[in-house]
Amino acid sequence: AILCDDTGRARSGDDFVFFNQLADPNLSVHQLESVMGPDREQIDVDLHAVPDSVSRIVTVLYLNEGTARRRSLGQLRRCVLRVVNGADNVELVRSEDLAGTFNAETAATLGEVYRYRGGWKFKVIGQGHTTGIRGVAADYGIPL
Repeated sequence: AILCDDTGRARSGDDFVFFNQLADPNLSVHQLESVMGPDREQIDVDLHAVPDSVSRIVTVLYLNEGTARRRSLGQLRRCVLRVVNGADNVELVRSEDLAGTFNAETAATLGEVYRYRGGWKFKVIGQGHTTGIRGVAADYGIPL
């Protein structure tokens, strides 16, 4: 996950939540080490704890060293993004299966939660990137 300001860029490298940095400094977004339910990966977002300077939280999928290992997202059998209310486990949003839209990409922007008129909304993006996590990091201003 990448926490972005109103310019669409991360405020610092601390705004990149991934396997080496499981939470942002405010603990508003963190990657769960043990997933619940049928999902393979999960990110927990406490919308009330997100700093006012964060206007959107982008969900990214990437293959670590994908190109070097001849792996790509085109090899996925299934890729579905879900938004679930953690309080009652009710599914709020489910994307279509995005796996068929990928080919040689090694990273993808799957979706984002964004501020809208005093509340939060979610949209599925499904944009693949052939430049891997380095390209995604560059797009969002994250130093690697």
